[in-house]
Amino acid sequence: MQKCNGDGWGMMWLRNNHIRTFKSFSEEGLWDKYQELKEFNPIIHLRWKTHGDIDHENTHPHYCGHGIYLMHNGIVSTTIRDQAKSDTWHLAVDYLKPLFEKAINPHKMIRHPTFRERFEKIIGSENRIVLGDRGGYVFFNLPQWHKVTNV
Repeated sequence: MQKCNGDGWGMMWLRNNHIRTFKSFSEEGLWDKYQELKEFNPIIHLRWKTHGDIDHENTHPHYCGHGIYLMHNGIVSTTIRDQAKSDTWHLAVDYLKPLFEKAINPHKMIRHPTFRERFEKIIGSENRIVLGDRGGYVFFNLPQWHKVTNV
């Protein structure tokens, strides 16, 4: 899978009530990093560039503020104001970060059914998104997800 999606990879995991992250472009190290962190059930993202440069800033996870991180598969229709940045970067920085700044409690908000309904409508039914924070992971468009087991 890494060879097909070789434009960078990242992980996020919950440890001591904080999301921790790691990003890399190396073709080596993914399995070793997973083995190191598997007790924390890390979420892994393998990037296949659709928009933006192949660089550290466009590799997932993306920081959305307030200790919340985003990973995304698919293509989100969003305004691309900087061609060097991916659609996911724009979603995190231009949409979610300002929204979370205005929220009374963004951690509670991302778990609210109304937020789920509206966010899934905005991102479209084919996109898969996970938000990670101190409370764990929130998955969007769950029927579209694939899970690798027996690793």
